[in-house]
Amino acid sequence: SGKVSTAPVEAPKQEKPKTTFDANIGKEDLFDSEKDFFFRDSIKTTCEEEAKHEEPVQTVFVEEAPAWRMIGQAYDSYIFVETEENILVIDKHAAHERVLYEKLAANKELNVQELLVGVPIAIGREQASVLLENAEFLAEKGFNIEDFGEGSIIVRSVPSTLGNLKGLNGILEDFARTLSDGNHLSFAERCDRALYTVACKAAIKAGREYADEHVKWIVAKLMEIPNITFCPHGRPVVVKMSRTEIEKMFKRIV
Repeated sequence: SGKVSTAPVEAPKQEKPKTTFDANIGKEDLFDSEKDFFFRDSIKTTCEEEAKHEEPVQTVFVEEAPAWRMIGQAYDSYIFVETEENILVIDKHAAHERVLYEKLAANKELNVQELLVGVPIAIGREQASVLLENAEFLAEKGFNIEDFGEGSIIVRSVPSTLGNLKGLNGILEDFARTLSDGNHLSFAERCDRALYTVACKAAIKAGREYADEHVKWIVAKLMEIPNITFCPHGRPVVVKMSRTEIEKMFKRIV
């Protein structure tokens, strides 16, 4: 007779049911849903609104250091400037005069100051006539004038380089005198000389103390003009001492 096996019989393994998730979302729901597009548009709109309120990106430009530095002043009249190979001694008034003259002559960086109330100036019939005949030229230089009758004119604007109106009467008188005198000179030369007068009277004065920022501005503008040695009236603007000359003075080199 056959033997009956007593070993336990393992039950067949049953696979665990797989958990499925049916969102019941069709292809059209993924791509064509109005809600989906509305959501995307709202994101875009929100981003645009946020961008409007963001601080603008600022580009920082690093300026190159100038090839000179101001190292001092003397007697409230002279400026000392150090360059790589020279010490420059600059006449403060003459330098400012030359800078202003160059701006007036070239009409560069010429800002006009409109006067709230016109300034009447009595200068006599002859001089008033000369200025009114040259009103167009004066306007190019920032002086807008009109006839005020009886040998007078009224000034409506001045170049901002004047700083104040205290010397306006004298400036225009000198201007008229220069334009009418010297008939041996061409009109262009007479105009040029008239600008000398304006620049001279508007320039800062020797012997007076001014803020370092103002003086540095004069030096910076002077350095932009090539080959400046004299002011409009012919006086020296800059005296140069080379490093070699200075070292020879002190017997550092032979």
